[in-house]
Amino acid sequence: MGRGTKVGLFAILAIMSSSAVASGDPLAPIWTLFDEGRDLSAVEQLRALAFRKDGSVANPLAEDMWEQLSPRLDGLAVAAPIERGDAGKPAAPDDIAAVRSAERRNAIDTIVDMAHDRRIVILNEEHDAPEDRAFGLAVAKALRPLGFTTLAAEAFTNDKDPANTDVTALAARGYPIRKTGTYIGDPVFGDFVRQALALGYKPIAYEETAEQRSAKDGDRIDRREDAEASNLTAAIMHTPQTKFLIYVGYSHATETPIREEDNEKVHLWMAGRLQQKTGLDPLTIDQTGLGAENPLQSSRLLRGIVQRHGITRPVILFSGGRPLRVGRYRDAIDLQVIHPITHVTHGRPDWLETMGRHPVRPAPNLVPRTGKALVQAFLSSEGSDAVPVDQVVLEPGDTRWFMLPDKPVRFVVKERFPTPAAVP
Repeated sequence: MGRGTKVGLFAILAIMSSSAVASGDPLAPIWTLFDEGRDLSAVEQLRALAFRKDGSVANPLAEDMWEQLSPRLDGLAVAAPIERGDAGKPAAPDDIAAVRSAERRNAIDTIVDMAHDRRIVILNEEHDAPEDRAFGLAVAKALRPLGFTTLAAEAFTNDKDPANTDVTALAARGYPIRKTGTYIGDPVFGDFVRQALALGYKPIAYEETAEQRSAKDGDRIDRREDAEASNLTAAIMHTPQTKFLIYVGYSHATETPIREEDNEKVHLWMAGRLQQKTGLDPLTIDQTGLGAENPLQSSRLLRGIVQRHGITRPVILFSGGRPLRVGRYRDAIDLQVIHPITHVTHGRPDWLETMGRHPVRPAPNLVPRTGKALVQAFLSSEGSDAVPVDQVVLEPGDTRWFMLPDKPVRFVVKERFPTPAAVP
């Protein structure tokens, strides 16, 4: 599967729930596990469906889901093997030369400079790279002093029935729960939302609704992109002074038509349609073209050239005083972000510290004597259905620590494997 497949998967994840999956679908029980917060069981079952005993892929959809959803167990992304990317097309010589000679500027400072005169900023993510969500929070913090007050996330569940659209209660509650959205069940994404709400952002859901999906005319991708843009346009035009940070996945941030990677179809994605419908020029920011989980050989080479210079914070490349864009989105986005190499300490990625976290060693009573356990940390002020602020899988003698904010938390041992035997 290519990167384009993951866009399609996100469409599925955004609209599906365990109740929406046909009873005969082998993935249906997995959705139920995620709904219940039993992430370890869900990820293990995805792995079992995805791979054969020899490690080869048995179910491509399950493999894609496993790559995207397993990082919620500790924040560490699953590295996509190079053979999943386009190994036959190395980076263009012009791109290599441009990247080598480019000026590296602080990404947040650059975004702030360019967002002053915009009402809309659109930032995308790789769905299997939680680091992108930590950067999303950094962008939200930086834009708040500029008057940005609305966070519109594709990941927010959207439904005509208010009972199924948690965003209607999210702002009042102040923290996400599991029904807020499939991807938001990731503790990193959940904390991005939680902290954005604390900053004063109002959440908006704009995903294609079930009613909009029922239309059968035209191309499926085009229908969805137009529905998303229409839903956002209604919110933007209803509040003409409001500034929006819109958080999306992959190609949804592109402003000009993009050809699908695995065929010749060309689509105008959400950002381009939004610009047409509103007459507003969004600032579009890409984290995927040179992202840490992009498996393309060309992307790995260009990203490595920048990272070998020892960058310690996200950067945006400039050439001749203008932002440099390379790869598939070069003419479709305004800015392209490159993150530094992730370093792992106590089994956790260092970028979690940018979210206001610090390492906390697990108490001995949380570490199982045999097997393994999923241990979740919840803010003490939040309910049992909240998205945990952090979670890790612990094993005997494990060195993995929690990464927690300076707030009271409670710990819950959600799952143990093997299940402890009953005491007679």
